Amino acid sequence: PGLADLPAGEALGMAVHESQSLLWERMVAQGLPFWRWAAPVVARHFPHTRGCTPADFHRAANLVRPSLIRVDADEVTYPLHVVLRFELERDLFAGRARAEDLPALWNAKMREYLGVVPPTDREGVLQDVHWAGGALGYFPSYSLGAMMAAQLYAAARHDVPDLEARLAAGDFAAL
Repeated sequence: PGLADLPAGEALGMAVHESQSLLWERMVAQGLPFWRWAAPVVARHFPHTRGCTPADFHRAANLVRPSLIRVDADEVTYPLHVVLRFELERDLFAGRARAEDLPALWNAKMREYLGVVPPTDREGVLQDVHWAGGALGYFPSYSLGAMMAAQLYAAARHDVPDLEARLAAGDFAAL
């Protein structure tokens, strides 16, 4: 409460917020140490997974394949979704593209970058709420957040040498 009107009481930026999410989503939950802990928990609640090993879950959590939808994209192709949006926004602001051109430009970039083309604009250019809400220029914060998350995790591994053993035991407090 005492920091509400001070810089320390403000958000550090959306990239930092994103880094906190991605630290857990990508760095922890997609890691093998996490699945050493989580596989038995999942098997208790979803009996059909009892034959799956931690390595099976880890492999499934890290599949790389093109996706039409940004939020469903894997770590390798996700940055291409961000680049596509950044380039379209840049071209709009520079006057090289018009709003009515976006569906065709989107589909061309999806084909070029990911080898897939959305069957509808809903699954393509209209899939994000950002533009409709006026959040232009936001998408690069996702990539910056991913880089920050990787740096935070590397620093944590340095500062807590047994971090991955702790994660494998279900001890997340050190992170």
